[in-house]
Amino acid sequence: MTIHFDSVTEQTIVNSMLQQLQANGYHVTLQPEPETLPFDLGGYRPDLIATNDNEGIIFEVNARHLGISVDKLQELAEKIAQHKGWRFMLVTDEDVANNLEYSTNDNLPSWLALQTKLDTIKNLIQDNMLLEPGLLYLWSLFESMLRKTSNCTIHTCRSISR
Repeated sequence: MTIHFDSVTEQTIVNSMLQQLQANGYHVTLQPEPETLPFDLGGYRPDLIATNDNEGIIFEVNARHLGISVDKLQELAEKIAQHKGWRFMLVTDEDVANNLEYSTNDNLPSWLALQTKLDTIKNLIQDNMLLEPGLLYLWSLFESMLRKTSNCTIHTCRSISR
């Protein structure tokens, strides 16, 4: 079977993802046929699927070249999220250019560790002592909490512009 990607950039992204996912213990299938997917996605063919004992991830790479609307991608993500242990990830060339990692097992601290860090920040900010470093640390903690939360649930959001 020959695998085709829309661009050299897309092929580079997929190759990089393939190596990273396999190094993290995932079984990866490139461009699986729609009928081989574990559930029906209405003929949609993802760029790759990564599975391990605990989860499955369906990836779409560089979707802006495919002419898939944001609404369609959101619909796919919602349909995939209905299946326990499965999620959808969109990776674009901009993500790679900005060195954003398409991590599958975020090495984020536990909620208890995040709470402990928050207590440390409260002590730093208290009485305006070390306010600026404390706020920077708080922002970093906030980002960690957002990343951790984003892996827990998929939130639906609509575009502001019409």
